[in-house]
Amino acid sequence: LFNRMNCKVELEHYTIEDLIMILRQYAKESFPELKITEEQLTILAENCKLTPRSAQNMLEKLLVEKDVYTKR
Repeated sequence: LFNRMNCKVELEHYTIEDLIMILRQYAKESFPELKITEEQLTILAENCKLTPRSAQNMLEKLLVEKDVYTKR
């Protein structure tokens, strides 16, 4: 099937800066009372397999472990 379609698509990975921006916006909208530093955002972005969903899940898991985040 792939050989019959002459459309080749290459996806680019998110950069660390993109992920930091996405995480900052997500944290601001989902957890407005949360104070998160640039260093913390950078650590999350560097350890999330370069995917925003993974980064957001890591942030939520971190907050659950710290008892900061409760179910919405």
